[in-house]
Amino acid sequence: MQIAVTLHAVAWGMYYAFTRIYVIKDLGGGVKALILLTGLEWFAALLAIPAGYLADRYGGKWPLYIGAFGAIPFLAAPLVTEPTLLSLMLSTSSLTWAIAWPTVLSHVLRGEDIGMKYSKFGLGIGLGWGLGSTASGFIYERLGVVGTFTLMAALYLTAYTAFINRVAGVRGVERVTKEDLLEMMKVLKFFVSAIAVSTFAREYIYIHLTAKLSQAVSSISFPSLSTHEAFGIIYGVTSSMLATPVRLLAGKLISKVNPLNLLALMNLAYIAYASAFYFFNDVLIVILWQIPLYPLVDVATYTSAALHSPEKLRSSASGAVIAFSSIGAAFIALLYPVLSRLCFLTALCISSIALLTSSALIVIFRNSIQYSSNS
Repeated sequence: MQIAVTLHAVAWGMYYAFTRIYVIKDLGGGVKALILLTGLEWFAALLAIPAGYLADRYGGKWPLYIGAFGAIPFLAAPLVTEPTLLSLMLSTSSLTWAIAWPTVLSHVLRGEDIGMKYSKFGLGIGLGWGLGSTASGFIYERLGVVGTFTLMAALYLTAYTAFINRVAGVRGVERVTKEDLLEMMKVLKFFVSAIAVSTFAREYIYIHLTAKLSQAVSSISFPSLSTHEAFGIIYGVTSSMLATPVRLLAGKLISKVNPLNLLALMNLAYIAYASAFYFFNDVLIVILWQIPLYPLVDVATYTSAALHSPEKLRSSASGAVIAFSSIGAAFIALLYPVLSRLCFLTALCISSIALLTSSALIVIFRNSIQYSSNS
């Protein structure tokens, strides 16, 4: 299972490290094209809730077979050099991932000590992401665009073949009904709304952070390394190595503190982090990029969703997290004509307000859960 998760993360690490600089620089799309690609990637994930519900109700491995089809857009990507069309095509891989991933997560988010189980599961994600993003530049320099996307597809397909063989299909529970799903969503409404708002904020500001990192890497001389190679190493290797102990720390923290409190605090940490990017340049930008904040957010988010949903609806709960994350990030695509014209400082202000709003919604959710438990 860990090998499959690692291979899956290697493919996505290659994808994100390579496509960001490929779209911005090689295809000449700039920040505007990256805003569109990011929004479309998340917009495609809206099917996660119905996919998770159907997996809970009927069981089977059918979502994993659909997930495997995500390799096809990678194979076709070298044929498209227009940034907008490429963004539309690549986003379909995110769609197949959103359908399959709740079934994978349901294998983890059950039983006791969910936080630690999920943090250990995420170790493969961190390792794979680092390997993939680091290798992307070297692979591109040696195999070109076709070789890079082909290798992504091969790794992705291998991972899903392993998932199909190793992950037990979610057992169909006929008593799970639409009413059960609606009741769960009623309980989680403030929580998933907070996830949508914070995802919009993080993904939007990260577009500007990635663009600034790309500029910083281009302005620094790296002996014996091309810009693509240097960007791949800086984009993922150190932060992914640091993410390993941070994920384990997150698992231990959640066993002692409310993951909702951790999630609210991480929103504030992202405001400080993005603000530092605004004031710093070049080498300091490279150093800042290595700070692994997301592993804490990831573990706290999925653990919170699992702890506050029935075990028979864990696939649906994971799907809700993915879907509402996509709703938040999809606003980047919907507001693309406006957002693409805003400067870094304005984007930082918008994202900060959104992150503060997310923390307020998390506090409201936490208090409503405590009130329900006491009454």
